[in-house]
Amino acid sequence: MELTLSAYVTDTNIWIDLHCGGLVSFVLEHFPGLCATDIVLRELKRELSADHLIDGGVREIELSGEQVSELYALASAHPRLSAQDASALVAARAGGDVLITGDGHLRKIAESLGVEVHGSLWILEHLVEAHELDLALALGALAAMLSGGSRFPEIEVTALRRRLKGA
Repeated sequence: MELTLSAYVTDTNIWIDLHCGGLVSFVLEHFPGLCATDIVLRELKRELSADHLIDGGVREIELSGEQVSELYALASAHPRLSAQDASALVAARAGGDVLITGDGHLRKIAESLGVEVHGSLWILEHLVEAHELDLALALGALAAMLSGGSRFPEIEVTALRRRLKGA
């Protein structure tokens, strides 16, 4: 699985997952092209340092006035969609970029709008397949994410564990 030259627009819960798994610094070092909107970065200050992410190479995206209007339209049409999640979707859509989210509701909306979407499990799998992350560390990070409150579909976790052990 090779990374394309796309940007990867992240939402808040991806960083929380990576924080729980102890992988933030590792991902910053080994996963190029990560971006986050200024709205997402402001929300992250509660969980981890947005400055650390920016210093680690995450590109901050500031939405234009037109994009803010699109954010409000999306949030209005989808009341369960937070402003942070809507901002990530708007940014990914505007740049033709990949959205990295673990939020199932956001994923469905993004896919319905033709945006390519991946999540934390995809990041883990990519890093193992690229020989950047060793299997034991990946499985330990996955266990830490799950015990930290990540709500991955059990069928996807089981399938990932199977694929990783076969890699």
